[in-house]
Amino acid sequence: MKAIINGRFIIPDETGCFTVEEGLALFFDEKIRAIRPAATVSAAEREELEACIDARGAYVSPGFLNVHIHGCVGADTMDDDPEAIRKMQLFQAETGVTSFLPTTMTYDFPTLGRALRHVREAMAREEGARVLGCHMEGPFISPAKKGAQAEKNIAKADFAKIAPYQDIVKIITVAPEELHDGGQFIADCHAHGIVVSLGHTAADYATARQAIEEYGAKHITHRFTAMTGLPQRRPGTAALRPGARLPLHGERPVAPHSNGKNPAQTRQGNAPALTFILAAALILAGGLLRVIRLCAVR
Repeated sequence: MKAIINGRFIIPDETGCFTVEEGLALFFDEKIRAIRPAATVSAAEREELEACIDARGAYVSPGFLNVHIHGCVGADTMDDDPEAIRKMQLFQAETGVTSFLPTTMTYDFPTLGRALRHVREAMAREEGARVLGCHMEGPFISPAKKGAQAEKNIAKADFAKIAPYQDIVKIITVAPEELHDGGQFIADCHAHGIVVSLGHTAADYATARQAIEEYGAKHITHRFTAMTGLPQRRPGTAALRPGARLPLHGERPVAPHSNGKNPAQTRQGNAPALTFILAAALILAGGLLRVIRLCAVR
């Protein structure tokens, strides 16, 4: 057993909000075992510890969960190399991420299948950050909002295509206006524990809201980016605000847009119930200079 003392501990309360507390001791091995006032830790207990780490006033935080990462340190989820995700696991652990979802791009299904099999292998590894499964970004998206995704690989939504990987896929990004099935695809995903996220979409506000309230989509992929925005008379998907009486989570990009404004700083009433701060890292993350191999240029 080890302990951390003299830190500023970031701790969730009963509502899921986080508070910063001092004067505590955190006991852990592979998991956090106890948190209690440091004044109650006796000298005898300290002697029995494997290590007692003095944080010296630094923040002590729970591990981060990265739900959207394409690659880092020269490795990419789409690489046909079982070592690629291992490299991502090791680097993510160095950044404070304890679990993550390697994220695919819009490729043909044979290539996606190979990538998903590599994810399945990584899920069984106990090395670095834990791989919880995969975030599929496409191929069921809108050509009008494809962004860096390859238009030639965009496909009509078909649950049978991802059914063999239902144990791997945890989030899938789709354009709701491209489904045309009365919500069946979203229902199939929901029945198999897959979170449907709205992204790379040209949907108007009504279509996007229907996908959430009637069909069960629960997430937004990089809100404000590659989706209909906030024009004066025709609001789009970006107008959906997580936590605003909607059962919805959202990703907010932290990279400033070309106008110099960062949508992560946009205030729209109350704070969302659950927001993921998003970098959507690529293979350059980690400082390794290498040509970005996005689908759009392959």
